[in-house]
Amino acid sequence: MKNHAETVKGKGAKMAKSKTDVRVLNGGTLWQFHLLTPDAKEWVAESVSIEPYMWQGDSVFACEHRCGPDLVDGMRGAGLAVAGGR
Repeated sequence: MKNHAETVKGKGAKMAKSKTDVRVLNGGTLWQFHLLTPDAKEWVAESVSIEPYMWQGDSVFACEHRCGPDLVDGMRGAGLAVAGGR
């Protein structure tokens, strides 16, 4: 998994990326996770067991509300930038 910081050429300093990796829509009973970057897709493939019926295309999946907060916490803990979800 890649770190979400970029090295500024010539200075060696780190600058945080401003992009969102995952957009989460809390629909109450179901939460939708929109995987917006390759890093997000890689993390989900390696870290989450998702049944085929949960996928809504190749980069969006839904889960029950009781799983949503833990998924968001795991994504953030892995360094992904997550928008929404709470």
